[in-house]
Amino acid sequence: MSSPTRLRRDERGESLAAVLVLLASLVLTSLVAGLIGAGLGMPAVGAAGAAARGGVGFFQSLLTELQQSPLAQQSRILAADGTPIATFYSENRIVVPLDQIAPVMAKAQVAIEDTRFYQHGGVDLKGILRAVVRNASGAQTQGASTLTQQYVKLTLQENAVYAGDAAGAAAAVRQTYSRKIRELKLAVTLEEHMSKRQILEGYLNIAYYGDGAYGVEAAARHYFGIRAKSLTLPQAALLAGIVQQPQAFNPRLNPKAAIERRNIVLERMLQTGVITRAEHDKARATKLRLRISSTGNGCDLANYGYFCNYVYETLLRDKSFGATPAQRRNLILRGGLTITTTIDPKLQALAQQAINARVPAANRSGVGAAMSVVEPGTGKILAMVQNTRFSNKRAAGFDAVNYNVDSEYGGGGGFQTGSTFKAFTLAAALKEGRPLTSRIQAPPSPASFPRSAFKYCAADQRFADNYPKVANSEGGQQGNLTLLQATADSVNTAYVNLEAQVGVCEVRDMAESLGVHLATPQPYLPGDKTLSTRLHPRPSLTLGVENIAPLTMAAAYAAFAAGGVYCAPISITAVKGLDGKSRPAPSANCSQVLDPDIASGVTDALQGVITNGTAKGNSIGRPAAGKTGTTNGSTDLWFVGYTPQLASAVWVGHTSGQRSMNNISLGGTQYGKVYGATIAAPIWKQFMSQALVGQPVEQFSAPSDTVVNGQRVGVPSVIGLPQQAAQDAVVAAGLTPSVSATAVPSSLPAGTAVSSSPAAGSLVAPGTTVTIYISSGVAPTPTAPPTTPPASTTPAPGPGQGNGGGGKH
Repeated sequence: MSSPTRLRRDERGESLAAVLVLLASLVLTSLVAGLIGAGLGMPAVGAAGAAARGGVGFFQSLLTELQQSPLAQQSRILAADGTPIATFYSENRIVVPLDQIAPVMAKAQVAIEDTRFYQHGGVDLKGILRAVVRNASGAQTQGASTLTQQYVKLTLQENAVYAGDAAGAAAAVRQTYSRKIRELKLAVTLEEHMSKRQILEGYLNIAYYGDGAYGVEAAARHYFGIRAKSLTLPQAALLAGIVQQPQAFNPRLNPKAAIERRNIVLERMLQTGVITRAEHDKARATKLRLRISSTGNGCDLANYGYFCNYVYETLLRDKSFGATPAQRRNLILRGGLTITTTIDPKLQALAQQAINARVPAANRSGVGAAMSVVEPGTGKILAMVQNTRFSNKRAAGFDAVNYNVDSEYGGGGGFQTGSTFKAFTLAAALKEGRPLTSRIQAPPSPASFPRSAFKYCAADQRFADNYPKVANSEGGQQGNLTLLQATADSVNTAYVNLEAQVGVCEVRDMAESLGVHLATPQPYLPGDKTLSTRLHPRPSLTLGVENIAPLTMAAAYAAFAAGGVYCAPISITAVKGLDGKSRPAPSANCSQVLDPDIASGVTDALQGVITNGTAKGNSIGRPAAGKTGTTNGSTDLWFVGYTPQLASAVWVGHTSGQRSMNNISLGGTQYGKVYGATIAAPIWKQFMSQALVGQPVEQFSAPSDTVVNGQRVGVPSVIGLPQQAAQDAVVAAGLTPSVSATAVPSSLPAGTAVSSSPAAGSLVAPGTTVTIYISSGVAPTPTAPPTTPPASTTPAPGPGQGNGGGGKH
């Protein structure tokens, strides 16, 4: 018999070390086993003595119940028809019940992670001993955590993340004895309160499967484009194998390693008897067939990026979704909300087409364009587009700024609205009692208006100022114009005069009652520390000098279409949580802010803009109203218009700086001098014409005679009255007397009234000027009779009778 092999010193040291490690590990194993027993109520006895009793005290002091915070799940934003717009998540997860997961997936996960899952009570002592012996012997390191323990670890980590505790999240996975013992205790307790099916369901939903996919449902959709319930054996084995090292076994990045790991899982399934040899061989021979489907996070990849971001910003500012912005953001990213929005995909597409047709993205002129579409009577935002793609990328055709909305919702500073603001001045005038047929003097352009010409409220005298050199941009008329004429032709000098008489504060208040406000807060007065979005009652207000967002203008004009009912624009109609219960959605707070008859009067005047005014040629084949807008130098071009069903605002201009749009080239068209009717109105026409195809032709309500012609009074008869008495009679009727400077030949006594204009009995507006003609007291000289008979015996036309000719009334 040969003598035993003698070991060298270093080898003996290594062997001794190995033995010591093994012995220490066995002691640790025994201690753990004892602690578990103690944790279950077993007496702490044996060789461990006082140390064991101290360990028992520590163990029993640990949490005995696992408090699980809600798993982070993706929130989804949907269009009005239910089609997805975007997802938001901190962890891309979709929680599903176990019966919605293919059984083969559960079998694969158990086979590779914990083959004794159904035999142990949360802690597998045999597995611990086997791992200790294997690790101490120098073989490949082997873990001993059961699937239940892994579930506990992941849950503790998820709880810390949910609470915003970064240190706690790191501690939940740190390799320490205290952390491991805590997991053991919680695993045992968990098995007493949850069934194996519940634990397995929880694990499959919380585990990380690499490439940003949390939980098996998100993983199945990401890697294969299918639901978890449809996973096949080779697919399930591939996913089960990823969990151990998600980066190393990522099939997209490391396909060879992923297949090798998959085959290990298949081999383990065969060894444990959950699949047959034939199933194993067929699955092993299956090639890796990935169908990667990336789930966008946020609005960058969303179908409607700008609207998506507006919805997100709206949620962040709504306190019903959390007391602080951080809480609201956390709910969006982790709360699994289903957010149904107002956007209509069909109208959105048509609006985008209309914008792109005339203002292409990345055009050489650097011109931007935007359109907001609002439903009258509800405030629902049906479309929101611009000629760029939503992105932080610094390149032509891309922009993160939403031209349609206020700065706090991701917008810019807004744009000067030009003559589209005149609609609010008109509404204020009608509210004051001025009828559409009343007249306003339009001085020749350019005209200067002194400070004293403007009516101001006492609180805002600080804004009173002279307004020199008011020029007409789109309308060139002058003289005594009706409100209908001044509106249709957009006569600036007439409207500044109207504003001066009605009151700048009244115009401001009317606009604000219709939701109009600055797109970006600023000091109301120079030096103010508090910022405000209130309009400034300057003399230039009526000409649209304030910077306002297109969405704001669309919502304001929608109130005219809705008979004076203003609804704040809304983007969300429903929000549901993970429990399926509805959360309160932002309200439009619709209210009657304008008399319906006055709203009809504004609409009547704005219809004339399209039929015979500055927007002539942009009719859409059904009743429609609107207003063009052109700012000084044609830097901003607008058209805001509506039907009873839709209101939309179109803006075109440079997105930065005040640069003229004159002589630009867009979409192959070279323009000269441009106005609101040149580019913005045709965009509006194209969209509205297509958007309303198949919709009923609805009529606007006609304004009352009072709104059109005013509270008319009869002109009194003054014939034969002395001059002063005649004037008094006119004043008594609520009219303004004016005596003609030229006496009229009459047989009536000198100084008495002969006639008036308008004539006695005429119905006129209160305050109308009535000219009184006074007798000279000298009868007119009789006319000599004709010496030859007339050619015809047909009587001459009497007063008020025509001879077949037509006059325009």
